[in-house]
Amino acid sequence: MSYPDSVSSIIEQIRTDRYLQLLTALILVWGVFDTASTYIAAASYGTFEYELNPLMREALKTHPLLLTVSKTVGMLAIGYIGVKGRPYITDVKGWDYYFYALILTGVIVTGLNMYAATTNW
Repeated sequence: MSYPDSVSSIIEQIRTDRYLQLLTALILVWGVFDTASTYIAAASYGTFEYELNPLMREALKTHPLLLTVSKTVGMLAIGYIGVKGRPYITDVKGWDYYFYALILTGVIVTGLNMYAATTNW
């Protein structure tokens, strides 16, 4: 595997490689969209009490930035494991469907967060 020497070459690799596209989408959905929608929903309610994940709920109660820090660390780990483990991951039959399922789940969670934020569900 060759290492890119510029940002434009990284973007070009992502554009042409389906695996990297799915990995990037996974990281964006769970790292950025889920985090942002969680903050938006919490701001709508004025509390973090309605966060369903008990670990995140306690982290948010302790300090709201812990969500961002934990998501960032988690997504960096997923990205690193995803890039380094590519040969093993792509050897598994149906690996792309697993990625699609994870991305779809993240989109649904984000949508539910936004629905809760806009309707005070």
